[in-house]
Amino acid sequence: MGQVDLNIHSTFSATEDVDDDIHEVQLQQEIELIQSLHAARMESIDGGTPSSISRMAEEAEAIIPKASEEEEAAEAMKQAKAEAKAAAEAKKKAAAAAAKQAKAEAKAAAEATSDAVMESPPPHRTLVATFGPGPFGMRLKSDSRTLVTTIGTVDDGSQAMEQGVRPGSVILEVAGALVQGLEYAEVKRLVVGAERPLSLLLAMPAGDADVV
Repeated sequence: MGQVDLNIHSTFSATEDVDDDIHEVQLQQEIELIQSLHAARMESIDGGTPSSISRMAEEAEAIIPKASEEEEAAEAMKQAKAEAKAAAEAKKKAAAAAAKQAKAEAKAAAEATSDAVMESPPPHRTLVATFGPGPFGMRLKSDSRTLVTTIGTVDDGSQAMEQGVRPGSVILEVAGALVQGLEYAEVKRLVVGAERPLSLLLAMPAGDADVV
């Protein structure tokens, strides 16, 4: 019984020795692999073989043009953005200038109209004169600058005189139609061609005489 136990113990010891040997071999292999990798890395850093140096040079040459192209593209994009911004600003300034010019022209036109109206002498009174058949007995005058038609002269004993029409009266309405702003020829046509009795709304002021 004791012999058997010794044999078993010997077997275990032999097994343990084999396991230790395998472990030692594996450890040595790992150390050699690490050393090999380290040597390869140092070789690459310190100069390396001609093939490795050539490979690194090719990689560098491939990287440099790519970086240059990217830089040129970025610069082109920057330039395009600057040009677009400048064009937008120029367009905005042109629009603002055009709007300012239009506003100034509208203001000038309004002031001119206002001045023309202010330059027209204000009427002292209004009169509605009604004319029957026969001559009016008055002369018309025009002011082409202000588009005002007035009474130039009034004949003694005429319908105009009897109605109280006075020289300088401004014709405002003909048969109820407003004639301010119409050309002289149009006002005269309305007065001469109207049916009788004809009513004229008159105020006061001036121009060249014309018989009607």
